[in-house]
Amino acid sequence: MSKCTRTEAGFPEVEDSRGATVEFARQVADQAPLDEIVRQGAQRMLQAAIDAEVAEFIEKHRDRTDRDENRLVVRGGYLPQREITTGPG
Repeated sequence: MSKCTRTEAGFPEVEDSRGATVEFARQVADQAPLDEIVRQGAQRMLQAAIDAEVAEFIEKHRDRTDRDENRLVVRGGYLPQREITTGPG
């Protein structure tokens, strides 16, 4: 027979009949592919919004040129990918 209690953090903790204790939150954290899918989807949506805003800005200012007719507003390229940690993770 199993006994279920809560840890200090409020996560379920199950003790089985052999006395082995398993913290449910750790099992779920290791097997949470949905979180990664949501995180990747949010990153793609934010990147698409930023790219659209940049493209709109460049298009709006495409007529700005210097004396030699070089465009003043252009996209400079991309930096290497970086990891950013936010409050939600």
